[in-house]
Amino acid sequence: MDTFSQYALLLIIALGGFFYVSQVLAIETTSILIIACLALVPGLLETKDVFSGFANEATLTIAAMFVLSRALIRTGALEFVAIRMGHAAGGSLPHLLLLTALVVVPSSAFLNNTPIVIMMVPVLLSLCRQFDIKPSKVLIPLSFFSILGGTCTLMGTSTNILVNSLYRDYAAASADEAFKAQYGNGFSLFSFSQMGLIYLGIGVL
Repeated sequence: MDTFSQYALLLIIALGGFFYVSQVLAIETTSILIIACLALVPGLLETKDVFSGFANEATLTIAAMFVLSRALIRTGALEFVAIRMGHAAGGSLPHLLLLTALVVVPSSAFLNNTPIVIMMVPVLLSLCRQFDIKPSKVLIPLSFFSILGGTCTLMGTSTNILVNSLYRDYAAASADEAFKAQYGNGFSLFSFSQMGLIYLGIGVL
């Protein structure tokens, strides 16, 4: 990579960060423009790699998770959850937080945690209005519960899925046949569970 390409890369990163933070453009638009700029500047990204990410199994898995989460919204399953949580909480903030943890943590472990948050936000806002609770007291714990629950399994968070995909690619490209045979299949569903449960226990407390 020559000097021009290095400066161009730094400029793209700086402008991308500015547009992500300011949201002058939609996040999706900014992401596409970054890919286009990386492809247009010589020496940064080969043509065959421009769209390779869209064919990555991690990307497809995350997309499937969003489809599943949208189906839960469209079927009205969340209305049942909101009604049951409202009755069980009885207007108590500690009870509502505990119920949120019981619903969000296992859901985030076996579905992608981002759509779980998207689904639960309107439910919790409705309960906050009903119980006269400040939304910030519930929405911030919601975010933490989803993150902690997502760390417990391979499929719980987009980061774990992406790391697993990169790990498998690395193992496949390794010249060490023993390493390839042992680690070529990537992580198992519960490879992260031991540490994830420790983080979860501390975080819930």
